[in-house]
Amino acid sequence: MKHILFVEEDAAAREGLRELVRPHRSEWDIVFVRDGEAGLTALAAISFDVVVADADLPDMSGIAFLTRVKSDFPAVVRIILTGHVALQKQMSTLPVVHQSLLHDCEPAVFKETVDRVLRIQNLVTDKCLRNLVGEIDTLPSLPEIYLELTEILQQDASARKIAALVERDMAISAKILQLVNSAFFGAPKRITNIGEAVVYLGASLVKNLVFSLSIYSALSPNVHLPGFSLEKIERHGWMSAVVAENLWNEREGVDDAFMAAMLQDVGKLIFAKSLPERFGEAIRVSREKDVPLHHVEFAELGASHSGAGAYLLGIWGLPATVVEGVAYHHDVREVPHAEPGILDAVHISHALVQMNMADMRDPDDVSEVLLDEAYLMKMGVNHHVQDWQRLMGRSSAGGKMGSKGGKRG
Repeated sequence: MKHILFVEEDAAAREGLRELVRPHRSEWDIVFVRDGEAGLTALAAISFDVVVADADLPDMSGIAFLTRVKSDFPAVVRIILTGHVALQKQMSTLPVVHQSLLHDCEPAVFKETVDRVLRIQNLVTDKCLRNLVGEIDTLPSLPEIYLELTEILQQDASARKIAALVERDMAISAKILQLVNSAFFGAPKRITNIGEAVVYLGASLVKNLVFSLSIYSALSPNVHLPGFSLEKIERHGWMSAVVAENLWNEREGVDDAFMAAMLQDVGKLIFAKSLPERFGEAIRVSREKDVPLHHVEFAELGASHSGAGAYLLGIWGLPATVVEGVAYHHDVREVPHAEPGILDAVHISHALVQMNMADMRDPDDVSEVLLDEAYLMKMGVNHHVQDWQRLMGRSSAGGKMGSKGGKRG
């Protein structure tokens, strides 16, 4: 049973919320209060998993209330209800809000949102770590540039308009140009401006790059940590993403496969930034005993980097397929499924990079990673292994890998 607190003054709105959640009373324990102070009192008395607050409360604003919740009860998921789409987008950029929803959202949308944050919350079993992740407000999952990109892409914007938006952030623009001219993407000639990069990579991929670059920048550790290399984590993520995109090419969700592979190790950044000493000890033990880091992390920190990264990304609203791919990229068998999914593309791409590209390896995995033939046969994809190895051979030799984005392929 999950405990959910609703903070809403308007009686009609409360009744609407009751109707909205009535089908779920068997799985949710729901409490309603009328104002912010009553909400804080309830939170102090009961351990709630989620708090849903109206943007306009009688004694304080919804943002002021959720700011207090973040400070005093950081492990609680914070959702705000608004009346207008524009206000919803504005609220979603604020660091005290995990999710923003419209008052009149469909019941299925509300249920999916709450279920997702609760499911991801269960990935992290250590309460102290959940508090830690709940306190992180520097993750730029919804920077203004990303929100605007998402909006204009829905309008089928031109490459020129997309480029003009991206160019407003000089640091991101420089990094995108660096990447598009690297071996990751195999451009046939040097690309010198963002407009050309958008045409070559494709608008969706540029949006994913903007998002991931912001994450890497915001979660970059402040101190030197022995055995930790942000550059190597980035390189492994980028290469795995390109491979995953190729594995999943021509299937629905290829952008999610790219994003999940690219962000598979974002949890390491969380640990390095927020728990450097304990994470450093986990790295040391992993290297000395040649044990996978994610196994050691459970003993030292209460969760693996894959679980912590997925928890954070899920709370901030990334697609469930991306969150699942990050969460289970090491332990894909933990997710019962009969058909290949995006998490499989992430898992396989990680293994292929480990096996074939020494300079792109994940430095924190065991010395030898092999494809699980029994698992591949169960998924019905074992006949693709030779094709994958040829793909990796072309990449290792400096050949260009195919891709769906822009003019690549």
